[in-house]
Amino acid sequence: MKDEQKALCDAASRNFGLVVDSLFETGESFSSDVIRFRSGSKQYVLKRPFTQAKAISEYRWLERLSCHPSVPKALGLSLEKQVGYVLMSVIPGMPLKTFDTLSSGCLVRLGQDMRLMHSVPAPDFEGEGSWRELLRKNIQRYIATINGPDLGVAQRACEQFLHQIHTIPDANSAVATQFDLRTGNVMAENGIYQGLIDFESMRGGHPSMDFFKLLTGPAVLSLSQLECLLDGYGPAGWYSDAKAIVDLVSLYQVYHGLAGLAWCSKRGIGTENAFYRQNLAYLKTKKAP
Repeated sequence: MKDEQKALCDAASRNFGLVVDSLFETGESFSSDVIRFRSGSKQYVLKRPFTQAKAISEYRWLERLSCHPSVPKALGLSLEKQVGYVLMSVIPGMPLKTFDTLSSGCLVRLGQDMRLMHSVPAPDFEGEGSWRELLRKNIQRYIATINGPDLGVAQRACEQFLHQIHTIPDANSAVATQFDLRTGNVMAENGIYQGLIDFESMRGGHPSMDFFKLLTGPAVLSLSQLECLLDGYGPAGWYSDAKAIVDLVSLYQVYHGLAGLAWCSKRGIGTENAFYRQNLAYLKTKKAP
């Protein structure tokens, strides 16, 4: 048993009164420690996000999403010093590795679940009055943080994004937006879609942002798969067809690229890092209209 697993087993007993009888395999987690375990006749997931604030946020969002049948149920929150633990129910299966293993019917169900998630209102756009206002504020904050040899590339990409921001659908009311909707947070069992996990990055946003990681590597939806998903998602005023979403995601690449380079600059991560190179590529692949 790894040290992180043992620490979480101890926390399950200490904070929730649950004895861990056995552990089950989980997918790789990049920003938190997670165990799936059996205690008595029931299974649970216990998660320790990187910060206590993220633990509190995820627990509160799970409570808001309690009407959603394909999302874990919030069972408990425990705070210790700077650490937070979230106890939740289990979504069967394992994280998806590729959309190619899902049938068209499963993709329709995924689209339906995304639409249901996006029907949950959020308090605001992180204090801003609209989606575009939030994007504009963040993009300016990112460019002020970036330094290093690719600052010129970042500045040109920033100017391009602000020039095209009027093409991004706007909204004055925020909805629950997952912000990290990718294969690793889609659960499937024997090729059958089961539900969604990992809501520590969720916040008030626009539904369009949740298509970004579905359409950017390493595992992405093909155009035909996206059309199946949209059959389940249903019509919405902010997009006309699958191609419109692909074009929008292309513009969001600039936003995410600047956010990623700002993150690297804050942590002193240089040009040889794979995450740095990925975000730099986002800025270089978007073509001006």
